[in-house]
Amino acid sequence: MFFRKKVDEINVNATDNEYLVWKICFDGVKFDKTVRLNVGTGCQALIYVNGVPSGASREAGAHELNMKKALKNNDKIEIVGVRRDAQFSIKFALIGENAVPYIDSEVQSQLQPRVSIRGECYCKVLDGAKIYTAYGCRDGISAEDVRKNIFGGITQILIDSLGKKLNEYSYFTIAQSLNDLSDTVKRLIEAQILNEGFLLERCSVELPYFGENYAALRAQAIENAKKEERKQDERDRAMRIVEKSVAAAKSDAKPASKSGQCPKCGKKNAVDAKFCRFCGSKMN
Repeated sequence: MFFRKKVDEINVNATDNEYLVWKICFDGVKFDKTVRLNVGTGCQALIYVNGVPSGASREAGAHELNMKKALKNNDKIEIVGVRRDAQFSIKFALIGENAVPYIDSEVQSQLQPRVSIRGECYCKVLDGAKIYTAYGCRDGISAEDVRKNIFGGITQILIDSLGKKLNEYSYFTIAQSLNDLSDTVKRLIEAQILNEGFLLERCSVELPYFGENYAALRAQAIENAKKEERKQDERDRAMRIVEKSVAAAKSDAKPASKSGQCPKCGKKNAVDAKFCRFCGSKMN
């Protein structure tokens, strides 16, 4: 907003833009000695003098600002609008190359699915001054800015954490994982959001998506595994039959002839001798 004369009235209204926090621009203008500050319903106004907060936030209503000292010192005045207690949501998605790896225990040797996870976090403006400082005093801060700032640097952490939690469930109990997945996302980001001046009220995660062909691929993989198992059973059965035949053949073989060697002294005797003729020991 630009002015061509001395500013004697400032309006801070939430309908002016879609920002959660925004700076009102006064480049190239001068303030009157007394300025009326009109703060609209659902808004707050923050006043900064030379980059330092000046007093408490101004709530909805009319306020009179004495600008004499600031004008005399040639101070830089900034006024920032805040959507007080505004609720908003930020969406996130782990898809494509960022989809979450999942171990499907029944088919893990044949299929290695990556699961798409989408969700939404519901937030609330808590501290406009903290937000304005955390985001570098830019002209405006939107819900999209919050999403990029919160989720931009934790993609891999999200993938790892949600993957670990997802693997606690089987393919048929995935629907029961939603609360755990939502709590995992909330735990990962709520401290950062609070530190930046927002309150994280809750997170929700949609049903993980395996892709439209995964169910069919999975069923085929299970059937292939069963066929291979049956073939292996047949091979094992055939091997057991061969092993039994070999064992039977060995049992039918004639026993080897006696050597006539004395088990005690080792000297040679007649094959049919009952006692060793050298030491007298009984022959086997």
